[in-house]
Amino acid sequence: MEPVTIGILGCGKQAEKHISGYAHCENVRLVLSDIDTERARDLAGRLDLAWVETSDDIFANREINAVDICSVTASHMPLISQAIEADKHFFVEKPLCQRAEDAARICEQTRAAGLIGRVGYVYRHVPMFRDAKRILGDASTDSSNALGRLMFAFMRIGGRGSHALWKHRRESDGGAVSEMLVHMLDLALWYFGPIGSIEVLDCGLLQPVRSIDGVMHECDAPDFVAVKAVSATGVRILIQADMVTPAFTQFMEIQGSKGSLVCSIDNNWPNYIFCKEAAGGMAAGRNELDIGRANFYVSQMTEFVGHIRGGKSSGDAPPDTTLDTSVELHRLLEAINEDVGLRFADAPDAAPLSGYGSLSSVPTNGQAKSERM
Repeated sequence: MEPVTIGILGCGKQAEKHISGYAHCENVRLVLSDIDTERARDLAGRLDLAWVETSDDIFANREINAVDICSVTASHMPLISQAIEADKHFFVEKPLCQRAEDAARICEQTRAAGLIGRVGYVYRHVPMFRDAKRILGDASTDSSNALGRLMFAFMRIGGRGSHALWKHRRESDGGAVSEMLVHMLDLALWYFGPIGSIEVLDCGLLQPVRSIDGVMHECDAPDFVAVKAVSATGVRILIQADMVTPAFTQFMEIQGSKGSLVCSIDNNWPNYIFCKEAAGGMAAGRNELDIGRANFYVSQMTEFVGHIRGGKSSGDAPPDTTLDTSVELHRLLEAINEDVGLRFADAPDAAPLSGYGSLSSVPTNGQAKSERM
């Protein structure tokens, strides 16, 4: 099998998850890099992988086919630009970048260069969620799935946060919107198609002081948000996301004219579809869904490597996480962040969110500090 060499940019928590996925790919070689050279050296030594001093060493190496960007969001755009200039495919952790206009530019440049570009919306690789996509079928019709006409959905995701300070600072694009909500918003686009309208129902900073690595820090990024969206086909969608839930929680309910679907990434949560009457291969009543559990990073990274081996694209994106979807997603994120910013600016006890998502106060030289998720 043709060998593939991938440069990992950023050696934090998320990089290790990606590396665990690549471990299941045949004939793949990894080279690590981080702005903190000790972090790269330590991870490489622990996993018996190669490492280099800087990201520039990755981009200059013609034997490296692609890069996997696991650094803070503000570094994504400059690193992707370097990848395209160096004629390298790229995989980037969510979100793709910070602005919708940059997402559109990345999409255009990647397609023009004939390169493969993927975004790490890993929830699309969860077996249960993939099966949910099959069950739901075409959201625009009444008869394409066992649920009938899709009417509304509730999505929730919550975690405790406090893994890294930058995840709770506005200047580095942290907070519940870009860290948590974005996953459910991506699933909403995948399941229900284009979003016609979106609004923030509530948001807040519930834990302004956090203990991170044993040190107390002040935080200023919203850690709670709830939004309402309506798809172009009329599906009403409520999404709540936070970084204050003590034990990670995720689930979603989708209601249709003929039935309900309940599913989750959580092993302790039930997965089932309830049908008013037999339809779509499902019996009337409650149908338990046992799709099985899997390391979805294996699926995600294996798919990326497969696309690399398939050669430069012709401009048509494979039917999973695409750059085109990310452009639409970022338009929605900008609308949400604008609304969140106005709400915080109006709050008497909250600092204004002016400069929210700005690149001006974080490294943008292609060597931004690591650790995704």
